[in-house]
Amino acid sequence: MKRCPICQQTYTDETLKFCRDDGATLVSDASLPGESATLMLSSPGADEVAKRALHTANSEAATSALEAAKPTAQTGELKESRPTSSTEYVISEIKRHKRGAMIALAALLIVFAALGFGVYKFAGRGSSESKAPVPFQAMNMTKLTTTGKATDAAISPDGRYVVHVMDEGGKQSLWVKQVKIASASQRIVEPADAYYGGLTFSPDGNYIYYVRADEKDNPGVGTLNRMPVLGGTSNKLVDNVSSRIAFSPDGDRFAFVRRNLMKEDTALIIANADGSGEQTIATRKFPDDFGGDDSAPAWSPDGKTLVCGAGNSARNEMTVVEVQVKDGTERSITSQTWLRVGKIAWLPDASGFIMLATPQQAFSYQMWHLSYPAGKAERISRDLNNYLSVSLTADGSSLVTVQNAAPSSIWVVLGADVTHARQISFGAGTSDGSFGLSWTADGRIVYVTNAGGNEDIWIMNADGSNPKQLTANVRVSEAPKVSPDGRYILSVNDRTGVPHVWRMDIDGGNPKQITNGRGEIPQGLSPDSQWVVYISIPAIGSGQRTLWKVPINGGESVPITDKVAGESAHTSAAQVSPDGKLIAFWYRGEETGSAPQLRIIPFAGGEPVKTFDLPIDTNRYFIHWTPDGRALTYAAARSGVWNIWSQPLEGNSPKQLTNWQSEVIFAFAWSTDGKQLAVARGLQTNDVILISNSK
Repeated sequence: MKRCPICQQTYTDETLKFCRDDGATLVSDASLPGESATLMLSSPGADEVAKRALHTANSEAATSALEAAKPTAQTGELKESRPTSSTEYVISEIKRHKRGAMIALAALLIVFAALGFGVYKFAGRGSSESKAPVPFQAMNMTKLTTTGKATDAAISPDGRYVVHVMDEGGKQSLWVKQVKIASASQRIVEPADAYYGGLTFSPDGNYIYYVRADEKDNPGVGTLNRMPVLGGTSNKLVDNVSSRIAFSPDGDRFAFVRRNLMKEDTALIIANADGSGEQTIATRKFPDDFGGDDSAPAWSPDGKTLVCGAGNSARNEMTVVEVQVKDGTERSITSQTWLRVGKIAWLPDASGFIMLATPQQAFSYQMWHLSYPAGKAERISRDLNNYLSVSLTADGSSLVTVQNAAPSSIWVVLGADVTHARQISFGAGTSDGSFGLSWTADGRIVYVTNAGGNEDIWIMNADGSNPKQLTANVRVSEAPKVSPDGRYILSVNDRTGVPHVWRMDIDGGNPKQITNGRGEIPQGLSPDSQWVVYISIPAIGSGQRTLWKVPINGGESVPITDKVAGESAHTSAAQVSPDGKLIAFWYRGEETGSAPQLRIIPFAGGEPVKTFDLPIDTNRYFIHWTPDGRALTYAAARSGVWNIWSQPLEGNSPKQLTNWQSEVIFAFAWSTDGKQLAVARGLQTNDVILISNSK
């Protein structure tokens, strides 16, 4: 009989040389006549420690190492043994088997390393998600279009095709381009006076789904269509679609947002791939909603949940929620909020999303990564551009987006003679004045710029000197209007969560909120600086606007007319005439394809006393009376070239005032004496960008 001197296991097989449990060399019972039969209770030997650690860590690598550490056959007499401590045994074995001991020591190191790694993984499981690299931090960017006129884009799951919307002189069309072949884009839908958006490929990449809205100024509701990827017959599938669709992982169903303006609610809808079998999964009532201005659902890779941007118009903010497909249960994914959340795309491993969102103090969409399920938000793009879409390939290695670049600078023109124009702001890529500018009574210019990183109001001299920031850390501040008496600056600001009309002193001090509705934007002031005319803006996603006035010190608002805009009509740029008797504003009716107009009504309200047709490409946000009150001026594009035009009130044909040959006019304003014109102008490009994740 043979016995292991370490674990005391006995064996009757006389041919066996090593212990099956710990690999120690077996000894014969006959060679140890004086040894006690009592089991040793001393600490286990090194191999026993390794064996137990191996069992705990469940490491295959450690098993192999332990097997490699087993000693080879040994011969020689054994001296009479006594109970031995583990330390003594290990020392003696090292002396006898130096090579084997070194192997065993290496095995131990591997075992303890494996054990330590197991403890690290267990302890760090909750934080491992946050340590995963954020995708697209290192990226390669390729411009796929150069027209500067793209408005939406999507990439096929296999990355072979990109479809995009192009704006062609006020009409929109659909184009397809092969990504990996140097070829021109091919038009698959002819230009139409309609809005195209919500581009999505079918999971097999054979079809393109898109939303068409015949009323271009109300893209919140449209019809879902499907057509072959390389062109062909387009089939209408679903009416009343308010977002891009998202396919289930098996491609059998898709989800979308439906907005009901009359009921003031939004719903997440699921339908079969052919548009049949609609099912409402969840509904949000005002002031809460799904989708906001431009978000859409995204279906999780496991098919169990939908994620979507969700807004609250009372706070003018959005976040990201997930909704269970089986029962509509809703949960917020992150505690972070944004001014707006745009389109969302799941990463294929379900570790998070790539999404568009606007920071709290700027109205330009940037690309973000949101981890799942932890909800940690990290910004991917960090520039002054605006991104209009995001679409991922099936493997998550590439995405396409539309990059909107619209840097602008401020110019001052003597009269309207552009030969005497001088540039007075020179920000690198900044948007100076594009969100509004106004003259003070003493000849300075108040303007909006993102030079400080956020959209804030600044003031400078007419030659560009002595720029001074007036607002900071108050979320978005836009549309500044200086009161005729030069004391105040009126602007729209959402520091309370909802955009309201705010008043501050000319030096930026003493801010005061003077409206308190669902949302308001200041338009103009009466010549005596006593009244502020404003337009009430709707809840997120709605289209209805009405015209009001409020005392400059605050108080009860007075409706000017409730007929300015219906649900689909639109009005903006309301300005009071120099004599205070009239209000002129930009208007576009509810009829499909209706042309924009200049409408003039009494200051007290009522029906229009004059109406003038405007070009399709008119800047709807900035219309100004000439200082003598005999004409209205506006910025419009003719044959793609933007200039300032004048419309006389007596009805003569419009007259071109400036003669620029390039660039877009974002905003303009006359000095109080009518001798100078401040103009914010620059290049605006919208192009499709392919971004590859270079890890």
